[in-house]
Amino acid sequence: MSKDCDYGIALWDSKSIGTSENIKRLRNLGKEMIVCTIDGGK
Repeated sequence: MSKDCDYGIALWDSKSIGTSENIKRLRNLGKEMIVCTIDGGK
């Protein structure tokens, strides 16, 4: 996905390792991204 898009959008609970790895990949590809951190309302 990240290779085909100009922007990356990630929803992250600050704990999920898989999502953080995807964010790192987008960063390494030089993609602009939006990261929304979800804390469950706590």
